[in-house]
Amino acid sequence: MPPVSREHAIFIDFAVQRSDNTYITMAERHADIKSLITRFDKDRVGLSIVSLPDQIEHVFREFHSRKIRLPRRQWTSVVFCGMGGSALGADLLRAVYEPWLSVPLHIVHGYHLPSYAGKDTLVIICSYSGTTEEMLSCLQEARRKKLTAVVIASGGQLAREARKHRVPSFIFDPTYNPSGQPRIGTGYTMACLYLVLRQTVLRGGRIEDLFYAARHSAIDVGQPLALARETLGQSFIIISAEHLTGNGHILSNQLNETAKVFAPHFKLPELNHHLLEGLGSLKKHAKAWLALFLDSSLYDPQIQKRLRVTRSVFQKQGIRALSIRVSGTRLEQALTMLMYSSWFSYYQGILLGFDPASIPWVDYFKQHVKR
Repeated sequence: MPPVSREHAIFIDFAVQRSDNTYITMAERHADIKSLITRFDKDRVGLSIVSLPDQIEHVFREFHSRKIRLPRRQWTSVVFCGMGGSALGADLLRAVYEPWLSVPLHIVHGYHLPSYAGKDTLVIICSYSGTTEEMLSCLQEARRKKLTAVVIASGGQLAREARKHRVPSFIFDPTYNPSGQPRIGTGYTMACLYLVLRQTVLRGGRIEDLFYAARHSAIDVGQPLALARETLGQSFIIISAEHLTGNGHILSNQLNETAKVFAPHFKLPELNHHLLEGLGSLKKHAKAWLALFLDSSLYDPQIQKRLRVTRSVFQKQGIRALSIRVSGTRLEQALTMLMYSSWFSYYQGILLGFDPASIPWVDYFKQHVKR
């Protein structure tokens, strides 16, 4: 279980406005958590979170014995195409396994493939829903350039296009994600990508490593609940390094969508070269911010030193800083942190009075951008 350093605890005593312009009071926020879950989690997001190991096992049962047919080739690069929640598994796996990838893994968040993508580039196109317009564009471009592509989806137009043009694909049935939200179904997209990488460019370890690590990623949910209560109403600056940088991006995504909280993500050591000078602009509102450090004993010693000094800079600027530290191997740490961040953002949303599945502004944007 990840121990959380607790310092300078504060309690925020104000009413929080919901999207429907009603208010959830302090008493409501600290009411029995089960009643709040019953009230706000109609789409069973909590069940989807706890089912992460089942999602991964489901993919292994479905696809492990059925290798996708790819040309035997000395790949020079892998390009993964994905947006939002559909790309979170790629962020996590790249950060964890970068030292063992035989070629670069580039992640595309957009409509077009990089110009260097050629006949020795493996293109992986992932859309949880199978309807993401950027991914349909990437598949069309890969086919036009006659590149080797693999599709990952639960259905939709992307799956239909893959079947029509005989593109190798993982079309999964998201049984263990009742919420239907891609960011909570990371186990499916991540496990599919993992199997592709294992077959092509990932060296060392065993194919079962992801499955076994997921089974050991369970945490005491009381810890993220306690942290959510303690930090309720704050905006976050998320800081991570090395093999947990994927988790930093995931936590930012989850807090944005699940809890409707502003939470930018920065990486060590890069942030030390610019961000620290910008913190002074937050001084007037320093109490509204919290720096959340994703910490690890496996970080390079110099990174660990930088993390400690960076925390002190935040504190000297009047911004509270907390650390979450996990144990185990790189992969075990990443999956444990994934579970922790999923529960933390979930409880933040529940305590703030939000439906953790709904994404009204993202839906609004999608509706209007299609007009």
